[in-house]
Amino acid sequence: MDRAVQRTDHDAIASKLSAVKRGYYEDEYLELFCPRFEPRLPLINIGTWCRVRAIDQAITEFLEKNTEGKTQVISLGAGSDTRPFHLLPKHPNLVYYEIDFPTQVRKKAAIVRRHLSQKVELCDSATPVTLEGDINTSRYHLLGQDLRQLSLPDLDESVPTLIISECCLCYLAPESSHLVLEYFASRVAHLSIVLYEPIGLDDEFGRVMAENLMMRGLCLPTFQKFSTLDSQTSRLRELGLTHTISAKDMEQYYNDLPSAEQKRIHRLEFLDEVEEMNLLLRHYCVVFAGK
Repeated sequence: MDRAVQRTDHDAIASKLSAVKRGYYEDEYLELFCPRFEPRLPLINIGTWCRVRAIDQAITEFLEKNTEGKTQVISLGAGSDTRPFHLLPKHPNLVYYEIDFPTQVRKKAAIVRRHLSQKVELCDSATPVTLEGDINTSRYHLLGQDLRQLSLPDLDESVPTLIISECCLCYLAPESSHLVLEYFASRVAHLSIVLYEPIGLDDEFGRVMAENLMMRGLCLPTFQKFSTLDSQTSRLRELGLTHTISAKDMEQYYNDLPSAEQKRIHRLEFLDEVEEMNLLLRHYCVVFAGK
């Protein structure tokens, strides 16, 4: 199961590169982590762009609300995500953590050291980037850990912190995913969490989606327990995150976009599977909450 989960990183980064190549958004770092271009269907490109935009929007709102002093972003199961390389140069008070399986971190760390350490100012005189293993500088931490044995002894618990779980905690058992969230909720006073997860197991599309994942060696233990927007928000409320709760399925998120942005997307490529796209978007959600 763990190896199958690790393979999802390639799917995600390849889908992002496809969306970038079609003009949905810009990211000059993606090809370092996915050198081979694999075009995706328009509905996948739109779904990927919505996912990226929703998480980016949550990060932007968090940073705009916390402009005084140090802030932290902690990405769980970060994989080959490129966000820290865009954000760190723009936000001098931001500290960014990425956590993933050690095998994934070793691959990413090698690329970061080879191509990005100087460009995005990950090195500093006090804490230089080491030659191998995890990366730990004053502002960027790339850590190889199993989230089921999470330990961050150097975490600053006194500053505003945003946790990102982008299709990550859904692969853990409900009790394990709860313990991960509780780890931060019990330590960090000013905490925000954004979740991007699949929902909607109770219809035919959801059942087929789950079966297709199982054929790839993947299961979603939280799919049953947190299969609705209400259950997703409830899990965060139980942890004390009752402030600024926002929850949308991605169809609603897409429909709520400014009309100019929707028109821009519609011009990029022809989409004849509109109903299929809506079904796909309906089975993912973005949830944001804080305390």
